[in-house]
Parts: sequence; C-alpha cells; structure tokens
Amino acid sequence: MREGQAVVDRHIAIWNESDRAKRRELIGQSWTEEELYLRVGAICVIAGSLAVFAFRLAHGDPPAATPEAHLQFVTDHPAYAGVHLGAILGVLVWVGGIIVLAGTFMHSLARLLGRWGTASVLIGAAIFGVDFTIDGVAGQDLARAWAAATPAGQADLVRAAHTATTMLRGPSLMAIVILWGLPLLLFGRAMMLEGYPTWLGWTGLVVGAVTILGATALLLQPELFPGVVVYGLLASVLVQMWSLVLGLVMWHRASTGVAERGRGAVLRFRDHVVRQDPRGSS
Repeated sequence: MREGQAVVDRHIAIWNESDRAKRRELIGQSWTEEELYLRVGAICVIAGSLAVFAFRLAHGDPPAATPEAHLQFVTDHPAYAGVHLGAILGVLVWVGGIIVLAGTFMHSLARLLGRWGTASVLIGAAIFGVDFTIDGVAGQDLARAWAAATPAGQADLVRAAHTATTMLRGPSLMAIVILWGLPLLLFGRAMMLEGYPTWLGWTGLVVGAVTILGATALLLQPELFPGVVVYGLLASVLVQMWSLVLGLVMWHRASTGVAERGRGAVLRFRDHVVRQDPRGSS
C-alpha cells in the first residue's frame, strides 16, 4: 500500500534535482515505472473480468429450486467443476489488478478508500473461492453419484443436494456483495478523486449499489425475484462490463495521464509543505 507514497517521493526527488541530465533520466524512469504499474493492473483487470464473464456464462443457470433438475443439469454439463475453477482463477487475476489500481492512488481519501476496497475484494475472493469450489467439485460428485444410484439411493442424494444448495445460497450472495458490490462503491468514489472519468466513477457507484441491494434482497427474500438477475445480469454481466471498461481506461491513463498526475502530486505536496511552514512561502 506504499506505492502511492513512493510515487510522490520520486516526483519530489525530480523536483529537487538541479542537474538537468540527471533530472531527465529520473523523469524517464518515473514515467516508465508508473506506466508499468498501470499497464500490469489494466491487463489483470481486463483478463480477469473476461475470464469471469466467460466461465460464468459457460456455467449456465441451473434450476437450483428443484433438486432433481439441478442434479440432472450438473450431470449433463460437460465441465461443471472446470468452469467453477476457471471462474475462481479469473477472480484472482481480477483482484490482482484491483490491488495494483489501489496502489497507484495518491489522494489521501482515495488511498483510504482503496485500502478498504482492497480488503473487501480479498475477503470476497476468499468467500467466492470456498463457495465455488464446494459447488463445483462437490456438486459434480453428487450428480455423478445420483446418476449411477438406484431409485432408493437417488432419494437420499436429492436430499443431500438440496441441503448443499441451501447452505451455499448465503455465502454465494455475500460473496457478490463483498467482492463486487462494495468495492465498486469504494473504487468508484476513489477514482473520481484521482481524476478518472467522472462517468466511470458514477457508473461504479450505481452498479455497486444496485448489486448490493439486489443480493441483499435475494438473501432475505429468496422468492422475491429470479436469482439470474443477481447471479447473471449484475454479477456476471454488468460488473464485468464495468471492470472491462476500467481496465481500458487504466491502459489509456498509463499512456496519457501519468505525467500530469505526477506533476499534480508534486504541487499538492509543495502546497502542503507551505501550509505547514509559512516561512517556505517567503
């Protein structure tokens, strides 16, 4: 979490360097490092969001309300456990990009929001990983056992599958809130403070808020509306589309916004020093 302060320190060193050749060298190194951070973060956010979208699309919409139909759906799925593990990998790559993004923030409030957002995505990714591992691996094992069992044995496996889906409903919805709802609120506001496009920040705030409300409502009232609205439309489509655009903006910012952002950081630091020590202004 010290990357933002390190950026400020580098720009202060450039500001104070009297040798022109050395200053040009420091400027080139600084811009290159910052561009690298943002580009790596952008690649992770883009790749992660595309992977999550693709694997959740390949997952399909199982009829969780009917245990027998759910087991048949899993039995007929060509790679049920595989798409779950792929989605987990995509989330981990996406989280890596979000951590890089938070490390580039320099505004004090934005850095605080970035830290909270980083904590949220890490906790959410942990819940998501456990939920999706159990659903993918255990769900596939139950479905295979059900398909090979006698009618009497199938009844027991149907009850086991119903118990498993009931227990996983809460963690899956909380994972959506903590992994994709709350972070979009925090990072949406933080990016507005950092000079990212205002429309991107506001879109993050809106999508994050709707995701939190939708997942929470479904958690409290399971029959309020179809689960595909939260699991599909919000978590798998809208959040991933926003993340994809965020990655593209980060890549563009690495090329065009680094120098201006660095100069702004130096000026803000200089103004802070002047306010702390009035003699510096004379």
